[in-house]
Amino acid sequence: MRQKKVYIVVNSFVLFLSAVLFYRGFLAGAGMPQRGSLRVAVMVLVTAAAVHGLKAFRLYVALYGKGVSFGGHMKQYSKTAAVSMILPVKSGDLFRAYCYGKLVKGWYSGIVLAVLDRFMDTLALVTMMLLMQAAGMAQAIPLLYVLLAALSAILVCYLVCPQICRYWKRYFLRLDASVRRNRVLRSLCYLEHAYAEVAAVVKGRGVILYALSFLAWTVETGGLILLDRMLAGRGTGQAVSAYLTAALAGTESAYLKQFVAAGVALMAVLYVLLSMAGMGRKGGIH
Repeated sequence: MRQKKVYIVVNSFVLFLSAVLFYRGFLAGAGMPQRGSLRVAVMVLVTAAAVHGLKAFRLYVALYGKGVSFGGHMKQYSKTAAVSMILPVKSGDLFRAYCYGKLVKGWYSGIVLAVLDRFMDTLALVTMMLLMQAAGMAQAIPLLYVLLAALSAILVCYLVCPQICRYWKRYFLRLDASVRRNRVLRSLCYLEHAYAEVAAVVKGRGVILYALSFLAWTVETGGLILLDRMLAGRGTGQAVSAYLTAALAGTESAYLKQFVAAGVALMAVLYVLLSMAGMGRKGGIH
């Protein structure tokens, strides 16, 4: 009962903070484009719906075997996706890990799902940027190579983790027991458990998760290309490069801002509808 109350308080606080930040960043003083505003709105909404549909399906694939219903997953996804798009510095991923940890009744699983989801999304974005550079459609930025190095380091750690844990467990088990050594062994057990959670998802579904991530970014950039042609703006390659750079570095982009606003609106409406449907099933609404 206490955990449920804490969960409600945390959710209420985060959702209220997100609503305030969304209003200040996207609604206060916002204006729609003067030319082709209806076409722009429809294009951005359709693109946002397609992209979030792919990302929601990607996370549901990662959740396979956890005993989570699709409706329960979509309710959590719509809520956490909206928050993740609003809160700065990817801090929304912490909220996603917390909510999904509650959903699957395991905090390790929640953290692993959030980290793996972000890893696949970033890996697909980096791949898209590298392909655009190879095609001469984007300029090199230092952050791209920093992220590539970080992703490579994470992958290496994943590959060598079992051997390292096995070696050090054998080493400490041969020594006399002590409080410090027992703490080290306990930490190694936690690390092995986290690795097992990751491996259970990656070994059978890693390629699928990456393919869905890359497809989501392809749809997102495709929507930008169509929008750019509709508005007869600057060169397509330049527009896509600027957009992906903004998504990578967290800088300002007019289309990115519109896409985020559309995504938040869609996810908020979906969350409200799913919450009302859940209340109706429980007898809260007649």
